[in-house]
Amino acid sequence: MLHNFPYSISRFLFTLSQQLTTSLISFYYIGLTILNINLTIGIILMVTFIR
Repeated sequence: MLHNFPYSISRFLFTLSQQLTTSLISFYYIGLTILNINLTIGIILMVTFIR
């Protein structure tokens, strides 16, 4: 049990970092999508108001 302790800690840290990375990537893509939608709406509004 005692010599297995560092292995379990490293395994736990590895899974934790993997989950953090995936959540960060998904947050990044969600932010990009929201930004693209806002840009598209802004461009459409500008075009309609310029006309």
